[in-house]
Amino acid sequence: MLFRSDLYAVLATGPDEAVVATRAGLYRVGGDCSAAIVEGTEGIFFPALARFGQGYLALGIGEKTDGMWLCDTTCTETSLMESGRFPKSAVTDGDTAWVTVVYEEGLAAELWKSEGGLDWSLVYTWPDGDTDPRLFEADGDHLVLFRRTRADADIPELLVSDDGGGTWDSTLSVGYFTDATPGWLKVGDRRFLGTVAGARTWRSDDGADTWTEVRSEEHTSALQSPCNLVCR
Repeated sequence: MLFRSDLYAVLATGPDEAVVATRAGLYRVGGDCSAAIVEGTEGIFFPALARFGQGYLALGIGEKTDGMWLCDTTCTETSLMESGRFPKSAVTDGDTAWVTVVYEEGLAAELWKSEGGLDWSLVYTWPDGDTDPRLFEADGDHLVLFRRTRADADIPELLVSDDGGGTWDSTLSVGYFTDATPGWLKVGDRRFLGTVAGARTWRSDDGADTWTEVRSEEHTSALQSPCNLVCR
């Protein structure tokens, strides 16, 4: 089976198995590249996946409703389901998960939290039309998020929260509002942030609180990711 431009995320679920998120649903792919649709996901656009416990979270945009699915062998709709509320990113730490969403009408953005993946509670709200927030990581109550504004007068920011998303501090301003979301890589206690525009790379040794720009080809190449997956 061949996946091209409609592939958005891949998540390994076993030694010879992965889940692939596409515009037309979730597919379970075997080591021989055989693929089967995950029950209940037909026709739904899944832009992102996040590992969660023994299963995973699937961010979905459907014809009738949008939101978060909790999946293992099948997928179950969670309480975070509403038409016009598009999920943008998700991170997990143990039994806790966070997700950012943006509303189609007004473009308000929100951060939600869940213990267990099924029931979600609102943690933080950004004003209408203000931002496109994407989570990078969670470590206990320490969250890292990239906030891209929708105005060319504002510079996108890397934000850090130490109280589970209740308050945020800006630690790095980088790029333009038209730039793609930066690449993010955590290696031990170090974090690397890399942008496509200008091929700039930064390193943090203190949990993303402070940053130093680096010019290492090794760091830059480590942040690159494939755009397509082809099984032959």
